[in-house]
Amino acid sequence: MSNEELEPVVVVKPATGSLEEMRKQQEILQDVFRRAAEGHPQHVKIGDNEFVVDQTGGSGVYMKPVEQIKL
Repeated sequence: MSNEELEPVVVVKPATGSLEEMRKQQEILQDVFRRAAEGHPQHVKIGDNEFVVDQTGGSGVYMKPVEQIKL
């Protein structure tokens, strides 16, 4: 997978703060996984860490650090 195939980076804040803020971040992540399951690989940044979320080839999705994808 190349970086050109990825959607723009989705930034998710680490789960700290109010319950409302945590729910908002959870909704963002759920949307990321839904889009990946629909065949649109996602590039996600959570804090200082970056991940790729994509289909497994079956009915699931996976989340891997960007460094592992680039190898």
